[in-house]
Amino acid sequence: MVLELSGCSAWLRLDLDESLAVFLVLALVRNWLVFDIALRAQMMAKNLKTSKFYHVALDCPGYGRSEGDRQTIRSYPRAFLCDVIKSLGKKHAFGLFGCSQGACAVLNAAVEDSKISSYVSVYHPVGHDVKRYTRIVQPTLLVFDTEDAGHPVSVGRLMKRYLPCSHYFEFTASKHSGWVDCSPSQMALKFLEMIGDKAKFPRGNNLDDTGNSIRLPECARVGGGFNCWRYAHNREVKDWELTEEEEKYYRDNIRSFDGSFVNRGGGEH
Repeated sequence: MVLELSGCSAWLRLDLDESLAVFLVLALVRNWLVFDIALRAQMMAKNLKTSKFYHVALDCPGYGRSEGDRQTIRSYPRAFLCDVIKSLGKKHAFGLFGCSQGACAVLNAAVEDSKISSYVSVYHPVGHDVKRYTRIVQPTLLVFDTEDAGHPVSVGRLMKRYLPCSHYFEFTASKHSGWVDCSPSQMALKFLEMIGDKAKFPRGNNLDDTGNSIRLPECARVGGGFNCWRYAHNREVKDWELTEEEEKYYRDNIRSFDGSFVNRGGGEH
């Protein structure tokens, strides 16, 4: 689906449902997290208020299939994300996700607006002037790779220090598989555990769950169906496609997972 926003168009991948809104904000969309949260939420329904999520995987302007200026999401993250949220008939998101520059945009938007979402979740995040993060009231999941020099854990530990309600994890990619960029992932599991643990991670902004607005969604153009979502187009990275074999593996095995992970080599950690 394509939204016509102020000054640009945004290409979205949607899993429509009338309950919660989980917005996935990535510089380049990675499908694994969308599927992972969707299926895991069904498994963990007894620990959550709902097992249904309204997923929005967003190509920010200038990325993926969205035209426009890449500087939009960097310079005006709150304004752009609020425009997307309101255009979909929502008052706020349930969760905002981001990676790298997408993570930076999510965190900056949360600094500017405490009511933009109930939860925040980022991995390999870029962060600037992290002392500002004391203003982020949402429970925030942070995932860092100790071997990623471009997103140093020293910055992550500062984020953990300044965030009022952080849920922080480090992993070493050469030793610990299954955290990110895969299905199933530890990141999706930790996010759902975070929202399920109301005692340890209460929502600081007290937003209602659905975020439904009295406004109707804006008119949009259809951008393609499921197969259009699944496969890479033009400048998108083919390594992030979800193949039919991968989806079958995931669906066949996810019900057996209990927090430990079986990687595709067959081993556990």
